[in-house]
Amino acid sequence: MMGGVLQVTSEPGIGSCFSIVLKNVEIASLESLEPTEGDNADQNIIFGHARLLLVDDMADNRALIKSFLDNTPIEIIEAENGRQALNILAKQEVDIILMDIRMPVLDGKQATIKLRETLDTPVIALSASVLSSENDLFEQSIFNDFLHKPIQKKELFSLLARYLATKQIIQAHNKNENNSWTEADKQFLPELLNALQALHEQWEMIQSNNNLTQIMNFTGMLKNIYQNYPVKALNNYIEALQNALDSVDILAIKRLLDSYPDMLEKWRQQKQ
Repeated sequence: MMGGVLQVTSEPGIGSCFSIVLKNVEIASLESLEPTEGDNADQNIIFGHARLLLVDDMADNRALIKSFLDNTPIEIIEAENGRQALNILAKQEVDIILMDIRMPVLDGKQATIKLRETLDTPVIALSASVLSSENDLFEQSIFNDFLHKPIQKKELFSLLARYLATKQIIQAHNKNENNSWTEADKQFLPELLNALQALHEQWEMIQSNNNLTQIMNFTGMLKNIYQNYPVKALNNYIEALQNALDSVDILAIKRLLDSYPDMLEKWRQQKQ
């Protein structure tokens, strides 16, 4: 149907390998996922105490979000539908609401319209669908924000940080970056910087087209350079970029690539 090819190879007693080749299919781009304002890969979000109402008819969905917030001081109150949520809100205050859109008894849209009659509590809509009608709800300000399922921890934290009290701390390994350079590392610096600067054209290319395949190739080039110049700081950067690629963390990939020229400039200062 898509002009692709399905292939299979099989060996008795060993197993089978299935492969699908799709031609002229665009791969993921980074452009549509710009970092949100204030979002920083070098910082951790630390929440203060808050009360969150989690409204979702699926127990597994609630369990996932609760697991993300396990190590935070956020108190979670659960409801299985909009009617339960309204009953809870009639008895106690909450700081923020995560509201699934499609639920039995009373759906998220009707529940939010009803609670807006008396409350201005921030409501973040949850949905596995991106139907235009649901996007319209967001545009009409029925909801304060929209979170698409499956929920990702980083996206959840980023949204909650817009509405809840937080503080941000810089990770220790960045504070101690200058101390990570040994004398042996510094001996490699001139040649290392020349090798990394030689990748500037490739870096500019992936910054302009955001092609994940080319980003993986770029990471491979960095690994080859590390084989010749085993500097700890370079290895830390490669590991961070590879981890972001492995988890398809688009925001982290973009931030790491954006930081590449500044990183090289900081390393040049080590020569002085």
